[in-house]
Amino acid sequence: MRTVLVVMAAVLAVGCSKARTESIALVNKGIRAYQVNELEQAITLFSAAVAKNPKNAQAHFQLGMIYLYDKKSEDQAERKRFLDAAEAALTTALKLDPKDPDVLFQLGRLALIRDEIDKGLARFQEVVQVAPDHAAASYWAGYCMEKKGKLVEADDLYRRAIAADPTYARTFAALGMLYLNQGADAAARAVLLEGARINPDDPATHHNLGLAHLTLGEVDDAIQHLTRSLELDPDDGMAAFNLANALVRKQRYKEASFYLKKFIVNPDVQKSDAIEPARLLLNTLQVVITEQAAAAGL
Repeated sequence: MRTVLVVMAAVLAVGCSKARTESIALVNKGIRAYQVNELEQAITLFSAAVAKNPKNAQAHFQLGMIYLYDKKSEDQAERKRFLDAAEAALTTALKLDPKDPDVLFQLGRLALIRDEIDKGLARFQEVVQVAPDHAAASYWAGYCMEKKGKLVEADDLYRRAIAADPTYARTFAALGMLYLNQGADAAARAVLLEGARINPDDPATHHNLGLAHLTLGEVDDAIQHLTRSLELDPDDGMAAFNLANALVRKQRYKEASFYLKKFIVNPDVQKSDAIEPARLLLNTLQVVITEQAAAAGL
């Protein structure tokens, strides 16, 4: 289920028509159904709310959110139908309230799911115009700028997101990697240290901070943060791979082998360019471990 906050519909205003009253009640019932994972019932109730009052923007919005985030399918054609349904519902909600930052933001996220970077960027910029402190919109606008190779603009937007909400942790992780990828290793470390201080339980921040330390040759610190990243997100295959490489530098070969195996069997990284190097490194380590054991008479 999506993590986006679902808000109950507004309290009925005096003088509402019967259709509007019933539509709002149906939205509230739909939200309650959604909250207990009754997805199809929620869709039915939101659709009924739209039928009662086609101008109920909240009903259209909630339908759009379900089709955007909750309706899953491995079939590409079906997935496209879900995204089209999300777009139709969200677009209708936007027509009813053209400056609603939540609707604009979700249309931006929809564009990114479709890999429409320019369209997504335009939506996030609209959000920032009507809600300057919308940290998520600034972050995603920065993401789009980075994808377009506009790194100065990305830097500025990431920093705007941090200023708006330092607890929106993914921004620190992204800004740190932006610097790291440009060779500004010390700047990356500084950003990520601050991110880890403010958001100590964010795995991506610890992961990227570990990479910064590793790049700077601070291997013990790298191991500390990469280990913490895996504690927070045990399924992060790349964290396991990077931790293995850090452990190799300390000649902790058995531990490195463990994390290489963890990386190699991770289903999420099977298309990674690091898979073959990981296998080669693991084979090398196994030879070294065997030779060390033989030399020690074990």
